[in-house]
Amino acid sequence: MRALSSIAVFHVAFRIALQENLELIRIQRELQEKKNSLSMLETQRNQKCTRLQATEAANRELVSTVNRLQQDLQAKDMELASLKAALVSSNSYKLKVTTVGLLFEIIWLKLQKFPSASARILSIIFRQDCTFIWQRDASLNLFVFSNK
Repeated sequence: MRALSSIAVFHVAFRIALQENLELIRIQRELQEKKNSLSMLETQRNQKCTRLQATEAANRELVSTVNRLQQDLQAKDMELASLKAALVSSNSYKLKVTTVGLLFEIIWLKLQKFPSASARILSIIFRQDCTFIWQRDASLNLFVFSNK
C-alpha cells in the first residue's frame, strides 16, 4: 500500500508539475504573442513616424512655395499698378502730342492761306507756344523740336 500511496503521491506530484508546465507553456505562448504584437505595433509606429516626417517636410515645402508665390503675386501687383500708371501717363502724352500735331497742322494751313505774314506769325507762335510748351513739359518739347 505504501507503494500505491507513493505512486499516488508521485502521480499527484507529476500531475501538478504537468499542470504547472502546461501553465508555463501557455504563459510563454501568450508572452510570445504579446512580443509579436508589440513588434508589429513598433513597426507600425515607425512607419507612421516616417510618413509623418515626410508629410511635415512636404508641408514645409508647400508653405515655402505658398510664401514665395505670395511674394511673387505682390511683386506682380506692384508691377501691374506701375504699368497702369505708365499707361495713363502714356495716354496723356499721346493726347498732348496729338493736340500739338493738330495745332501745327492748323498753323500750317493758316500759313498757307497768308504767305505774306508767315514769317511774323511763325516768330510769334514759336516764341510764345514753344516757350510755354517747354516750361510745361520738357519731354514733349523735345518731341516738338525733333519734328521741326
